[in-house]
Amino acid sequence: MNKFRICENCEYKNDDSLLECDKCGADLSFIDPVEIEEVKKVEETGEYRVCENCNHKNDVSLGECEECGANILFISPSVIEEDFLNESEKIDSYMVNRIKLVSVKDGFEIHIPYDKDVILGREGDISNEYFDKSNFISRKHARIVFRNNNYFIVDESTNGTFINKTTLEKGKEYVLSEEDQLKLADIEFIVMNASN
Repeated sequence: MNKFRICENCEYKNDDSLLECDKCGADLSFIDPVEIEEVKKVEETGEYRVCENCNHKNDVSLGECEECGANILFISPSVIEEDFLNESEKIDSYMVNRIKLVSVKDGFEIHIPYDKDVILGREGDISNEYFDKSNFISRKHARIVFRNNNYFIVDESTNGTFINKTTLEKGKEYVLSEEDQLKLADIEFIVMNASN
């Protein structure tokens, strides 16, 4: 059993060494630590927290995303619903070579999920605030799809998408490979393995 200080304001379970709530900032100095049985893992409870940055499914007991390190304490737990895939069709998340896009200009990282298509752009699914910096990025600039253990990119923009300085034909899928130079209009990225 572990000891925790339960916040009276938001009922968040804080480590007993903290004197201020990690979630809401409330004073915990007057709260006595209590022993609580260890939180069960995703496999046992069916609950997880989906990171808004990289869409990784994390145990509800975690405060930071295992994949990208983002704060996930404020995200409400979800329940894993069984899908209708055969066991042979299910993707083992530990077998997937996950990728991230790393900005050449400032090192900003965008972790790409494998379990759903993702739109990049000013009104995209992830990191749209980063793309807002450019006047040349389309609202829905490009789509990344994961299929057959490969990532593909599809240009849906006005100002173009490029892989290794080659202009992509709009609407056509192109494989993304590690170390590719990916340019969305005027923003350039290097495609990297997410575990690096």
